[in-house]
Amino acid sequence: MEERFGPAAMAILAGNLAELADLVTADAELITRPSAVSHPSLLQFVACEAAQLPDPAGAARVLVAAGAELQGPLVAAAGCGSFAVVDVLLDAGADIDGGDLAATTSWTPLDEALYWSNADMAQVLLDRGAGIRALSTAAGLGDLGAIAACFDATGNLTAAAGRIGSPFAETVPLDRADERQSVLDHAFVMAADCGRRAAAADLLERGANIDAVPPGFHWRGTASTLPPPRVMPTSFAGCSSTVPTPRSPTAWSAPTPPGGLVTTATTIWSTFSLPDAGGGARDIPRSVRQSHRHSRSVRQSSCSRRV
Repeated sequence: MEERFGPAAMAILAGNLAELADLVTADAELITRPSAVSHPSLLQFVACEAAQLPDPAGAARVLVAAGAELQGPLVAAAGCGSFAVVDVLLDAGADIDGGDLAATTSWTPLDEALYWSNADMAQVLLDRGAGIRALSTAAGLGDLGAIAACFDATGNLTAAAGRIGSPFAETVPLDRADERQSVLDHAFVMAADCGRRAAAADLLERGANIDAVPPGFHWRGTASTLPPPRVMPTSFAGCSSTVPTPRSPTAWSAPTPPGGLVTTATTIWSTFSLPDAGGGARDIPRSVRQSHRHSRSVRQSSCSRRV
């Protein structure tokens, strides 16, 4: 963040809530004027860095009381798995479905949790009343009923299918955000990424392209080239140090062959295409032991884009 936020950030890091309250009371711009560097606000800093802080919930309460904007930090907290901060923001009146921010970005806290493969957070949000924004949301949840509601009797998309959203808005060209095939393919890859086999199969039957490279994902790959360890295995145990050998999506229904699990993950590398600041792409090699999905630096890049 900008230098002017330094003392307040240090108070947050030290768990000195009284000092934090004094600082934001003395300088209202610490709340009202966003940072042009890294996290756009102190509350977003708390939302993204909660795991490193002594009292993230307490710091969040101080900033909320000072008038901090809630919706962007709520999305960030959902993606970063900051459960205590999510509770504080929802209790303070943040819209669980994103409010005006969702209306302009086609993105909700639940979408963010699913994008970063945070199933526990997604369940917390559902338990607190989060709605299903779009077909991709339903696909990530594996909700076959909600998926069905996105199609009419002729197979066309209904309004419930929504638009393609992403924490990286530049990955969604405007002319593809609500184009039928792109919406369908995006949902299919989301289902695969979240380990929702039945949802993925359902979407394939409805016309999803098994080899599509849909908009909305920063690694820009197909469902069969999900960055390890997110390749869809026979059983969906989630990320671990034992990762499945990449297989064709057409082989998902087949048993994993003997020796099909790679245990020496540190010896395997993959290249992911990530957007750079200029809107282009840069190739970043990363060991499969640390999925790009849970990479702190990539997730923080998403956080810093929230306004």
